[in-house]
Amino acid sequence: MGASVEQGGGAHGELLSVQIEEAPPYVAGIWTGGGEGAGEAARIAGSDLLSRRGETLVLDLGGLSPVSEEVAAALAVSVGEAQRLGRHVCLVRCPDHLYRRLQEAGVCGSLSHAPSLAAATQGLLGERTEMLELHLRSMPELLHRLRNVVSVVARQAGFCESTEHLLRAAVNEAAANAMVHGSPEGPRNHVRVSFHLDRQVLTVDVADQGPGFDPTGVPVPRPDEFQERGYGLHMIRQSMDRVEFFRDSQGMLVRMTKFVEPSGRWAQ
Repeated sequence: MGASVEQGGGAHGELLSVQIEEAPPYVAGIWTGGGEGAGEAARIAGSDLLSRRGETLVLDLGGLSPVSEEVAAALAVSVGEAQRLGRHVCLVRCPDHLYRRLQEAGVCGSLSHAPSLAAATQGLLGERTEMLELHLRSMPELLHRLRNVVSVVARQAGFCESTEHLLRAAVNEAAANAMVHGSPEGPRNHVRVSFHLDRQVLTVDVADQGPGFDPTGVPVPRPDEFQERGYGLHMIRQSMDRVEFFRDSQGMLVRMTKFVEPSGRWAQ
């Protein structure tokens, strides 16, 4: 799988560790730690990653906490340089608030998001997880097939019946929105729905090919007022444990996370 390298640094007792793994065509950097003063270590790690050969640069950012402005800026430089060199960039477990900061720092263009290192590298790196990906034409009449798949995945994860209903409603709403609002060419577009199940969480990504929207601009519906917009998004947020939004030149991605219940088949 290639070399594994540690990059440490940072003042004030902070430590940034970047473990580098190689599995052609992937070069992956697994980032953990990092606070104020870790900017120089982030720049060194980014340079090391860019020096490795590989068509796809994978950055696993789920272990970064907290993320200083220096580290965010160094990450943005690494992403931009990789794109300039014609390499594809995939952000793994990147929280939406960090992604917005990267965009503010200049990240743009085409990249992808993945909920795990295994998903980003087709199982070549990372712990084994159960994954399923669907590509649906933007035709609302196909949503019943998606609802059936959600039910099967929910039962496999060991969710109770009430949670299964919540999952099915949330995924259906997200996919319906993607078909209606994220498909500028109608049925010629498609919606990608991917399921990722590990021991702790079920993650569902719904990606479209539209211009996207600003989720912060959608008001929370008030029970005493009639509103035409916002009910579906509010329902998704109420049904899931975490909902995140990513928008770039490829379209909009909605990531929904539900923690696996202690009584499920994955429980210890």
